[in-house]
Amino acid sequence: MFTYIIKEVHSHQITVHYEDGSVAEVPVYDGESKETIEERISQFYHPTTTGFQTTSVVPFSVDEVGSTEEWDHSNLLSETNVELPELPEQVLTYQDMRQLNYPTIQVQLMAMHEARQGITSSLDAVDSEIISFNTIFNENMPDMTETEYNEFLEGLSEL
Repeated sequence: MFTYIIKEVHSHQITVHYEDGSVAEVPVYDGESKETIEERISQFYHPTTTGFQTTSVVPFSVDEVGSTEEWDHSNLLSETNVELPELPEQVLTYQDMRQLNYPTIQVQLMAMHEARQGITSSLDAVDSEIISFNTIFNENMPDMTETEYNEFLEGLSEL
């Protein structure tokens, strides 16, 4: 676990300062929950284990202006002339479907932390979600392709 401070909030990104002094501009998207954004905040945290001995040997200086070629990702496959084989659609087991729907590890850990502080509502909600998903995606559930799984979820949302 680590701590962070939100220093700037914009409609498309937030600036996050981490406890080790590193900074990240984390993208945010309309409609995302705080939990989803917090998960991305943790993905953007890359603590530095080694660095330059002193700032005097870093090959850049403050206010230095530079330019570089913009990387065009769209041409990557066409430039290498690689033809990718068509892959079969992934088949999901009931365990895969549970994992896709369970509350994230971060949400579960936060709920356990809050429960140790005497606030059990989040843990109760996590437990309830897991029980619900275990019922929906039970051991007798047939394996499904991704397409079948998405159709199954659409059917659930119509209930």
